[in-house]
Amino acid sequence: MKIPYLEFPKQLNFRTLDAFRQTLESYEKTSHIGIDFRAAKWGPPFFLTAAAISISEQKARTGQRMSCINFEHCSYFAHMGFFKSFGLPFGRSPGEAKGNDNYLPINIINSEEIRKEAHAKSIAVGLLMEIKAERLAKILSRSEEGVLVDALTFSIREMFRNIIEHSEADRIAYCAQAYPNKGHVEVGIFDVGIGLRSGLEENKKLRFQTNSEAIRCALMPGVSGKAEKVKKLRMKDEWTNSGYGLYMTSRLFRDHGSFSVGSGDAAIFLSGADLIPAPWKMKGTAIRLVLEVDKLTDLEARLNEYKREGARLRQQHGGMELAEPSVASTTLARNFAQRRENRR
Repeated sequence: MKIPYLEFPKQLNFRTLDAFRQTLESYEKTSHIGIDFRAAKWGPPFFLTAAAISISEQKARTGQRMSCINFEHCSYFAHMGFFKSFGLPFGRSPGEAKGNDNYLPINIINSEEIRKEAHAKSIAVGLLMEIKAERLAKILSRSEEGVLVDALTFSIREMFRNIIEHSEADRIAYCAQAYPNKGHVEVGIFDVGIGLRSGLEENKKLRFQTNSEAIRCALMPGVSGKAEKVKKLRMKDEWTNSGYGLYMTSRLFRDHGSFSVGSGDAAIFLSGADLIPAPWKMKGTAIRLVLEVDKLTDLEARLNEYKREGARLRQQHGGMELAEPSVASTTLARNFAQRRENRR
């Protein structure tokens, strides 16, 4: 039987990734298929990881055999861990390459191991993720401190926390790329968990007709599937996940680059005043952060501005049960750590 070969996209973006995924799915009842990388030239890390997850998930779901041809020139893909992530013995394994000042290859964090490590060290999961996010931020920033390190640390930490505390995913996949000549940094973060809609609907007062509705709701300040738990804690714990991390991060990146989120069968792209639906279909949740470095100035002032804006939005949507912001979800960790030290 002749193996059907699917052509991998020349360039990866929302449109080409979705077209490739649809073609891939159309052959899911075929026992053996192939992927031809002859035309492949470039794939930003977010879309590269998304493609790898789509291929891997289909293989796991269907038990298909997959062959690849004409991939030898894809050295960036190989070094990022793309091929080995779905079983092709070519290049690095996810997390194997150390990366350099410009990029971090596909890495995978085990959620349960994070919880165990935090417990063993007697620290909050959020603080542990802060440490890991800061390491990533310093590599991409080529600096030990500064506004770029702070912005990336804050945002990556909040995305990691959301996944560990809400998604029920056993793993987090992430990757990153700095483009010094173009003046921007990109981070991709993925889970294959329950998705935003199911996570939010743990709050019995939240129900959605579509994943797109759920995504838009998740970007509002104070919206959480754990609203009752947050209310009972009365925000005494500065690391309480109050539903502000996603809102604050989306505001920061849409003002200083772009923010994209996909969950289930929907995705949106945010940049400035633009909110654009994008084609998507993937289990769990995926976040793409693109930060234009030159646009970033006083981060603390920006976060305070977004917090005030969030308070106004909470008042406008008083009919919903919205949580108060926790300290961690609206503040730089070094600031509230200093306040905690001063209280001793």
